[in-house]
Amino acid sequence: MMPPIYEVKQHMRRIAALEEQKGKGAVCASIGPAGEQGVLFANVILGGARPGAAGRAGMGAVMGVKKLKAIVVSGRRRTRIADRQSLLKRIREKSATMKENTKLLTTYGTPFLVNVINAKGMLGTRNNSTEVFAHSQDISGERIKEKYWHKDTACFGCPVACGKNVHVIKGEYAGMTVKMPEYETLYAVGSMLDNRDIDSIINGNHACDLMGIDTISMGVTLSFVAECIEKGIISEKEIGEKVDFADGAAMVSLIKKTARKEGIGALLALGSARLAGKFGKDAYKYLYAVKGLEIAGHSARGLRGMSLSYSTSTRGGSHHDGRPNYAKEDPDPGFTPQPKYIQKSQYFTAVGDSLVLCRFIAERGLGTPLNEEIAKIVGYVTGWDITLAELERIGERIYNLERLINVTRGISRKDDTLPYRVMNEPIPEGPAKGRYCSKADLDALLDTFYALRGWDQNGIPTKEKLTELGLK
Repeated sequence: MMPPIYEVKQHMRRIAALEEQKGKGAVCASIGPAGEQGVLFANVILGGARPGAAGRAGMGAVMGVKKLKAIVVSGRRRTRIADRQSLLKRIREKSATMKENTKLLTTYGTPFLVNVINAKGMLGTRNNSTEVFAHSQDISGERIKEKYWHKDTACFGCPVACGKNVHVIKGEYAGMTVKMPEYETLYAVGSMLDNRDIDSIINGNHACDLMGIDTISMGVTLSFVAECIEKGIISEKEIGEKVDFADGAAMVSLIKKTARKEGIGALLALGSARLAGKFGKDAYKYLYAVKGLEIAGHSARGLRGMSLSYSTSTRGGSHHDGRPNYAKEDPDPGFTPQPKYIQKSQYFTAVGDSLVLCRFIAERGLGTPLNEEIAKIVGYVTGWDITLAELERIGERIYNLERLINVTRGISRKDDTLPYRVMNEPIPEGPAKGRYCSKADLDALLDTFYALRGWDQNGIPTKEKLTELGLK
């Protein structure tokens, strides 16, 4: 039996109460029931004006096992800026370009991507068995804006305001105003589950926020289990409950059971990669994960660069190491340019994360990959006379450090791989029909990428490269 809603709401109340206790400007990061129960893809939920989540890879479970429920930060000291006038001047000069490039984000938030990506034939659908969702309009940013939008929300001082709050019209949380599901959620518990019921997605997203669960891993795990049942690899009787496609109401219930590890939830809390090992047989063929992390909503088959990006990402199935590139000028750039692109993209994300720089502001305002514009901005803030080459070297050093941490945990070329479906089943329909990344293609990509990186052919940073970077 699930706990009543008021118990679940304690998570958000805890965040609000701790922020109030510390006074104006305080921000709280807290785990919910999922982190406390050790769900392997539990999140840390963040308060503030635009609530968000430290998602992916189970940071909430890490806090939970340490018996750490929440962290509250506050402060009044302002960041010292070395050359404030030059910084403000440059921001004003870039403002018009940034506003134009972020117009869709301001209007719809990240859900604008649903119809855009579906039109390219790259929206993972029905556990990625296809990448065209016939009902994309039902879960689109346009539909949310038209029927559910309440108000825009923004991070401190940001003119983009990509966050949105929405009205809940139907379902358990009807009558409430909650955080809008982002694109990745609409993909994971929407198209991947063949679920066109936007009301269930809004309710499911809020349940994940209340209970501290990563929506990407949750949705992709559910879609994996649904296909395993459909293919006869595991039965409803064996796991104790039916998990099916196109059943939004059941999806919301399964999210809450997962957070509490009740019944089938104890299995779902393991995530899809561990479940594939438990199910055995041909379950691996339906897994959509890399290094144990469920893949995000940017196609590992359709986007040529993401094949290499996901396989070499520090975190596995994350789209925040190498960034998706929806190039307009070439409908299929092929694999040849990808090693250099992903290398540069990983420098960009490593430096951006270290600067705590918003991806959207950086990509759509300053440009990507790392460039002279970003180097100038860093110089204005810090007072450093830093060049683009030095900034790239910082990105390279960070990524090599991340790789070394993984190497100490046994990661090597054997783990820089892709799901069976990505390497063996071409996209069956739509504008990207026929695209996939064969093992031969991936091996060639890795050979080139490792050479560019200064890693050996097993994916291990060489002593020469580490010496060059000043890493011992």
